[in-house]
Amino acid sequence: MKFLNDFAIALVHPSRYGELVKNTAGRVAVFAAVIVLLSSVTLVTGAVTAYNILGRYFEENVPEFEFKNQTLTSDDTFDLDFAGVKIVLDTTRQVSGDELEDASQGALFDGDSMIVKTGGRVVEARYTELAAPETQFTKASLYAYSGMVKLGIALSVVFSIILSAGGLLLGALIIAWLSSLLTFRLPRKNAGLTFGQVYKLAVYSRGLPLILSIVTSMIIGKIPFIISAVISIMILNTALFKISMNGRQDGGV
Repeated sequence: MKFLNDFAIALVHPSRYGELVKNTAGRVAVFAAVIVLLSSVTLVTGAVTAYNILGRYFEENVPEFEFKNQTLTSDDTFDLDFAGVKIVLDTTRQVSGDELEDASQGALFDGDSMIVKTGGRVVEARYTELAAPETQFTKASLYAYSGMVKLGIALSVVFSIILSAGGLLLGALIIAWLSSLLTFRLPRKNAGLTFGQVYKLAVYSRGLPLILSIVTSMIIGKIPFIISAVISIMILNTALFKISMNGRQDGGV
């Protein structure tokens, strides 16, 4: 299958990149789409895992509460302080913004007001300012909206995938430009290729670094872009040097 052959060349045979120059823009786009989807596996898995963990934690640990007549009531208290995030539910006393001093972000809820800290800014608001008198909900009724939360997470993942695709194409543009500068003095200037053809090969050169990033993200985290870019430049320069030595002048996109 031509696609699998292209995929193998892109990942492990930079000396054969000359075979990829004649590929259409559509075939290159399919390769880019597959790489983006593969690189998004950890994102999707992480989102699903986070949803399941948070949903289970909310159901098992957050006490029963009720919001009615612009007042929040609960028979128990809740206090979470983890990784710089602090969340407190205590309707038996008046909470204070000072409790968020050591937290990077968080939220405090008492019987008649809430205090939120995000981006270093602390905002306090009374429920009378936030909700109409007829507003009512309980823990169970809020949990019933978990499907909407799942939809929100799904939309966020889709948006992230779109951003990843844009990042891949922009990254390939940077790689192509840098490689064009580095290979300017090669025979027949840039191996006899137009910038558009070099860009096409740069997209293929992004394959291996992104696949490696998927693997390392499961162990030590994703590969920084600068390292990923260096790997792509090495792959692309090897390919351009080989093409120039073979005297190739393949057609345009």
